[in-house]
Amino acid sequence: MRTLLFVPVLMLLVSSVAMCQAPLDERDFVVEGLSLGSDSSRVIARLGRPDSVRTEPDPIETDASIHDWHYLGLVVVFYSPEAVSAFVLLTPGRSTRRGLRVGDPAADVRRLYGSPTRIDRVPDVPVSEHWNYEASSESLHEIEVRIQGGRVVQIFVGTVRD
Repeated sequence: MRTLLFVPVLMLLVSSVAMCQAPLDERDFVVEGLSLGSDSSRVIARLGRPDSVRTEPDPIETDASIHDWHYLGLVVVFYSPEAVSAFVLLTPGRSTRRGLRVGDPAADVRRLYGSPTRIDRVPDVPVSEHWNYEASSESLHEIEVRIQGGRVVQIFVGTVRD
């Protein structure tokens, strides 16, 4: 009887681990109930007015600007004024859909997302890496987890630019 009970529990555990390491899909690019492409009125309805806004020239499109809306522990990035392009999580108060937070150990990143698509080491900062996870269906969408000293220090969720 114990063996019969043990097998379903083991299968549930294995399937939950496998599900956490599933490839990225569009649901992984939702933060605080907002998806990439949400317009500014949706952001304001969901999060309220930003604490501050920073605008800087776009280094890729010379006639455009990048707008960063700053909230507590979160930056909402607009590469164009019409639609959200990315989210940057800065504090443990915000999390990804899979539950990753700033301050989590690097082992949690692997448990939730598996092996990164690419790891970039930061040469001037000891024990610092950027772990990149690319969406299989959308090559420009990725999650970049910045690790320093074995802990998550920042999480980028969004569209990357060349």
